[in-house]
Amino acid sequence: MTDFNTSRVTLDFKDAHRKPIKDSVRVTFDNFHLKSLNFRVTLDKFPVTLEDVPAFPTGMWTVFVQPERYRPKTFFLPVPAGATVPCEQFFFLHSSRVRPVFPSAKTIFSDAQFKALADLLKKSKIGELSGPELYTDLIKKKNHLLAAGLLNLYGRSEAVTLQSGKTVFSQFESLALILQDRIYATTGTDLHSDVLKSVKKKTIDTSDGSLHEFPIPGAFEMLSKDASFKTPEKAGNLQLTFAKNEKGKMAVDADVDEATGIRHAFEVIGHVFTGGRTHPYDIHQILSFFYENISLAYDIEPD
Repeated sequence: MTDFNTSRVTLDFKDAHRKPIKDSVRVTFDNFHLKSLNFRVTLDKFPVTLEDVPAFPTGMWTVFVQPERYRPKTFFLPVPAGATVPCEQFFFLHSSRVRPVFPSAKTIFSDAQFKALADLLKKSKIGELSGPELYTDLIKKKNHLLAAGLLNLYGRSEAVTLQSGKTVFSQFESLALILQDRIYATTGTDLHSDVLKSVKKKTIDTSDGSLHEFPIPGAFEMLSKDASFKTPEKAGNLQLTFAKNEKGKMAVDADVDEATGIRHAFEVIGHVFTGGRTHPYDIHQILSFFYENISLAYDIEPD
């Protein structure tokens, strides 16, 4: 490239933990006004500064980023003349390129920070399993998505304190079903009352729960009013939808809304959220990015 009318661009590509990604990344700069300026580089270390990038008035670039293990991304990058242009972008690991790292059953059932989770597992019975045996079964490779889903919801709902001063998670009585994107739990009426009081204090909002079902034992039906609620954050909201059966027992469907606000932070992350089950490793990264105070109990690493 010529030295005339150029600038430097510092590519600072980070993961959901706001740390530099470690990957081989192909970066393509396209200029739709002067295609002769288009160029491509392959990089494997960040941050990195590119020298002699053509600048204004031809320096409005469309940048295509294609990592090997992270989701691809596209964005516009203006490059004024005679400047060093910072380019900080965040990337999600592709869910197929993730290796989860779960704490052992011994850690969960002996470490005080996991007491609420350990207590709930002890009070729950799914199939013939309960307590440490249930957790040990979840962290087997065939059940990794369920383990991740449970730990996502544990971290998210334990971080929400309601009007009573109790967390959402602490008011679950027993797990009825664990899926990769939600959990179903039985609960007393106090949790629903606590949520309603929190609505009045505007710390939680009402929501639409019309698409929610309760495929768990007990013949639960969603409440006819005041059924569904959502925390008010821009992304990674906790949604709680309540049901009741003829015996007066209550159940809750707890899930994380992955879509709200995600494009605000990640623009295009190479994944179109659909009506299917959200991948728990995407939820893990959403929660990690937006909520530094949430402990998710497990980590994910590039595979």
